[in-house]
Amino acid sequence: MIAIAFSGGLGLAAYHAGVYQAFAARGCPLHWLTGSSAGAITAALIAGTKSEERLQRLRAFWNSPPLERSQPKPLLHLYGWMAAVQTRVAGSWGHFKPRFLAADPLRFHSFYDLAPMRDRLLELVDFGRLNSGDLRVCVVATDIRSGEPVIFDSSRMRIEVDHLLASSGFLPEFAPVEIDGQVLGDG
Repeated sequence: MIAIAFSGGLGLAAYHAGVYQAFAARGCPLHWLTGSSAGAITAALIAGTKSEERLQRLRAFWNSPPLERSQPKPLLHLYGWMAAVQTRVAGSWGHFKPRFLAADPLRFHSFYDLAPMRDRLLELVDFGRLNSGDLRVCVVATDIRSGEPVIFDSSRMRIEVDHLLASSGFLPEFAPVEIDGQVLGDG
């Protein structure tokens, strides 16, 4: 049995795609994918896509919007900092947007709303394919109340977009997600 485990960390997502690209080029069979946070999303993008379209989907999700490559070398560091500040203030298209006003101003949810990510995942991941059994997928989240890991396994249950968002619920940036009475956050 051959498995790939993708760790969390948004900055690692480009590496995830590169790992999968190198793996796919070898033509080896793949049986199982597991991940947490960004890794769970990468696993879902792979499992929920036809094999010939996987790299394209990974690039479509993680490189959206495409990075500017035209900056002169002496300004790359400054450009990187400015891009980081811009993301903090305005969010990241297709991934998250700032929460300016909460429905209940006395109850804090998170700094950012993952609704854009939900929409992109529903557009790019075929959840029927992901749950078909062709590839086993495990998504890891954390029970916020107990601190215990929670593993969603496609061999035992249907994995949906909320499972991916729960695994990405890195507090305080992103809100936890409630599934079956459990309040879940980043794995």
